[in-house]
Parts: sequence; structure tokens; C-alpha cells
Amino acid sequence: MDHPIRKDFQLPHLNLRHATSSDAEDILKALLGLAHHVGESEVVEIDRAAILRDGFGDNPAFSVMIAEVDGVFAGMCLHFPTYSTWFGARGIYVQDLFVMPDYRGMKLGEKLLARVAHEGEALGCNHLKLAVDIKNLGAQKFYDRIGVLPLERDEMRMAMGGNFASLAALGAD
Repeated sequence: MDHPIRKDFQLPHLNLRHATSSDAEDILKALLGLAHHVGESEVVEIDRAAILRDGFGDNPAFSVMIAEVDGVFAGMCLHFPTYSTWFGARGIYVQDLFVMPDYRGMKLGEKLLARVAHEGEALGCNHLKLAVDIKNLGAQKFYDRIGVLPLERDEMRMAMGGNFASLAALGAD
């Protein structure tokens, strides 16, 4: 049986690029989508102004790699430099990786991480580190599949809110 070939069929065009300030609303949408996905929407305090200030101001705290499919925002990887004294080398910390639901299954998450790693390697980085929500089993399987594996020797800790304020106050003496 002959299968007709659609002459109008085109593969989607993928573009990976560095975010600009005009992407702040899409970045916020992705961050809120991630928080909703892991059931933590009530924890998120970031807004567009914070993204603009901290990502695109005079001293950016993070960078964002954007994935677009056919010119439409499809996902992002928010990351920043880190350093390992044990490795004696620069690294990359991925704070957030999110692919919009309509674009899942296209390996965009893997492509975003690969591009960030490639660019980091060119700057002397030799590792990429991230934390995964313990409830996000799909993300854990994804990271396992691409070789971003759990560290058995580390446990993530954080001082925040009143604990951070108390710690900071101790440093005032």
C-alpha cells in the first residue's frame, strides 16, 4: 500500500538562545509552571521585576537559555556559575529547567542542558550540579537517563526566612 507524502509537512524549527530582558514574562511563566508541576505554587515569591533586576541588571545573578519551537517559547534553563574546591574547577548550577507541557517529548530539556554544558565547558567548567524535587519522579528518571546522577555524599541544606536573618545577624558582630 502506498502512503502519500504530505508535501506541506515541515519539521518544527528549534532555536536555543540566551535570554534577553524581553523574555522576562516567559521566564516567569515557566517558573510558575514548574512550581505548579511540583505542587509548590504557594512558595514562589519571584515576579517579573525580580527577574529583570537579578537576571538582566548591572550584575546578573543568573543566565537563562531559552528554547523556542517555530518562534514560540517552549522552555528554559536558568543557571549560574559555581565553583568546586574539591575539583579545583568551575561548574554550572542549574536552578530551574522547565519545558512547557505542549512541547514535552521533543527532548528540549536534554537539548537545553546540553547547550548550557557545552557553553560552560568552553569557559572551563567541568561539572553541572542541580537539585531535584523529591516528589518529581519523572525529573529524577530524566536526569538518570542523561547521566546527571545523585550524589550520595551530599545533602542539600538551606537557611531561609528567619533562620537566614538570624545567621546574618550573627555576622554583624
